[in-house]
Amino acid sequence: MNVFLFLKQAALYTDQLFERHIPILLSVNTYYFADGKCCAQSYSTVATDIPSINQVDMLDKKQVSQFLADDIYKETKVASIEIRMLRGKEEHICDDLLEESDVYMMVSEKLVDQKGNVLCLNKYYIPFQNINIHLKSLPID
Repeated sequence: MNVFLFLKQAALYTDQLFERHIPILLSVNTYYFADGKCCAQSYSTVATDIPSINQVDMLDKKQVSQFLADDIYKETKVASIEIRMLRGKEEHICDDLLEESDVYMMVSEKLVDQKGNVLCLNKYYIPFQNINIHLKSLPID
């Protein structure tokens, strides 16, 4: 797995996505490998105004990966997911994925806390032949 971290300045577009102004956002590109080839990719954008992010070194790949894989879901009240089958190149897709297949699944995930604040936006890109879906629900209060 290769992880690339970026701190980026907010724009009108991100203000609309997060439904508020957040001056700095954390963007994370993660590439997953099998047999030396990129077999899936995720792109995440995290709000930096949420309390739990203060315990994470935003420049530490291991801490950020743990936060995105597990910790942020502890703050999540609602997760909305959209699944789409796409053909061709999307903006953040690595070229290795397109060598495997020009058809892939994109899973968009929006994580929202109990106050209605958007915490994180994730996009997962998986070539059609690598799709294996396992759904896990969040605990109900």
